[in-house]
Amino acid sequence: MPFYYPLTLGVRRPKPVETKPGELPLRQSYETWREGVERYTSVYEEWPEAQVLTRLQQRAPVRRNRLWLILGEPGAGKTTLLETWFTRWATQLPVVHLGTVVPVLVRLRYVQVEQSLHESDRWADQLWALGLQERALLEGQREHIYRQDQGRWFQPVWLLDGLDEVTPPPGERFYQALVNLPGLKVLSCRTAVYETLRREADRYKDQEYELLGLKPADQRSFLTQALNGDTRRAKALHESLQHNVQLRLLAGNPLMLSLIAHVSDHMTLPVTRAAFYQAAVSELWRRRLAGHPDAQFRMHERDQVLTELARRMGMAHIEAPLAWLAQAASRVAGADGPSLIAALQHAGLVRLRPWEQVDFVHLTVQEFYLAQALKDQDLSQVLRQHWDDARYEETLGLLIAMLFQAQQCDAIDQGLRWFVEWGEDSHRRTPTMLWQRRRSPLRVAVHLLHRAGIPLEHLPHIADFLWEMLRRSGQRKWAAAEDAQTPPYILQKLARDANANVRRAVAGNPSTPPRSLARLARDADASVHWAAARNPTMLLEDL
Repeated sequence: MPFYYPLTLGVRRPKPVETKPGELPLRQSYETWREGVERYTSVYEEWPEAQVLTRLQQRAPVRRNRLWLILGEPGAGKTTLLETWFTRWATQLPVVHLGTVVPVLVRLRYVQVEQSLHESDRWADQLWALGLQERALLEGQREHIYRQDQGRWFQPVWLLDGLDEVTPPPGERFYQALVNLPGLKVLSCRTAVYETLRREADRYKDQEYELLGLKPADQRSFLTQALNGDTRRAKALHESLQHNVQLRLLAGNPLMLSLIAHVSDHMTLPVTRAAFYQAAVSELWRRRLAGHPDAQFRMHERDQVLTELARRMGMAHIEAPLAWLAQAASRVAGADGPSLIAALQHAGLVRLRPWEQVDFVHLTVQEFYLAQALKDQDLSQVLRQHWDDARYEETLGLLIAMLFQAQQCDAIDQGLRWFVEWGEDSHRRTPTMLWQRRRSPLRVAVHLLHRAGIPLEHLPHIADFLWEMLRRSGQRKWAAAEDAQTPPYILQKLARDANANVRRAVAGNPSTPPRSLARLARDADASVHWAAARNPTMLLEDL
């Protein structure tokens, strides 16, 4: 994005379960936890990002070494936030002296974890050296601070971007090494990935914030800036988004909303997340290679090479040997392989790294092409192999979206049905299995469909099957009603539930469709219509 839009951070607070007099609360049980109720019975205390930075700056000199966490969805703005904090803080530093608190931005994807743990006494120096690369963001300012020989003069605040990109996945020794670093540490991580790390990482945590989605009023302001101040076009696009259920779910994400703004002028807005990423790649290619006459004829080669590279990398590698890219380009383009690599680099899709390494410009691009690589495999087998690895959650959602675009609805129906039934059968035979993995196949299936952005009305078989599975118990219905990642189709059904607790949860869910919210705002139960009125996505024109 050529501009920065101030984001809002949330601190999760427990939310008491509300019940009417004489009405029993839903029983807390293993299934309640498994299906996600405990995870989502919470509210957010909202903090503007500038206030959080001020709080961080005030806390830094106290020398508390525990970890601060910034969690968020893919494209929520985690990297942008840390970059903005770094530049804002570094450019406002006063006259520096011994012991001055200095921000240091480090991309964790480039940290050699195993080597660092073996040389823990030198780890601070290694991170300082990596942080020196980011001084380019300062446009030549503060060169007297960010030098190789200056690191030990200052008290660092480490802005560590991408805990979810650390390979192999971090263990307890990693967190211990972080805590033992001098200075305060701020780490960004995808929300889903951190849930799998929470058991070990939480014991070293001080503060935890989540990046909250853009509210409808913020979305309009964001679009105005993204469209270079064109308020009329921003208003029209914003109204279109708010009345399109599927696009409305994606519009709270800054990356998605920025992409919507870029592609809306020359094409019909795509519905699924996969279609958005395809549009983003094509837009980068078109704009940055506008002066290359053969660029439009090399798009198929581009996709073949990047799909092959993503297949070899999986989600186990954030970087890959440059030889992998060269081999793929040679197979696809023959003697023109080097020129194809140059075009990929010029378009900003891949970056050549030191020591003959290459990576994708953004993790979401890698996930998109990995989904392309998995598209020809049986969905049930892909799910069975990767369902309990949070790093694959975005890829699996994109895969389902691609199958929908290819009109392979039967493959989606059969794959997800087998997956959920396998989970139910596994739970009956070995109840501890899902508990140990801290994942539920039913919940994962629901989340993947939401992430894919598919209108479930176009998948009636799997939609009815999932609804039947959810409505079997009050715990499951309540879990789905509370969960912001429940697809609108299911929330519409839950909005008519006889249980006021369930309707109240739907009324407070930011993913509830406008029509259902409007109906809940007129509910006979006062607590339900007040919950709908307080919903941050409620629009006055929907009332």
